[in-house]
Amino acid sequence: MADPTKTLDKLEDVILKLTTHQLSLDESLKTMTLKLNELLHRLPPLLSVPATSSPTPSPSPTPIVTHKIKLDVPRFDGFDPLGWTFKITQFF
Repeated sequence: MADPTKTLDKLEDVILKLTTHQLSLDESLKTMTLKLNELLHRLPPLLSVPATSSPTPSPSPTPIVTHKIKLDVPRFDGFDPLGWTFKITQFF
């Protein structure tokens, strides 16, 4: 049987290491949050469009081309439900 004192020492050591890692993660989170907030505050000026004195004509819209694709959905014929389940899972 393990020595209770050694087990307790190991547990205390692990708790200390976990606490240290948690504090490190907290600091990293605070740093990243500050940097993200700084970026978010800088973002609106980057996205704003400068005003021009004369209006520019907008380009004509490009027509959207759609392609129709026919998909063959596996149908269940009443036999081999596991095989059909595999096929339909692969389909989706």
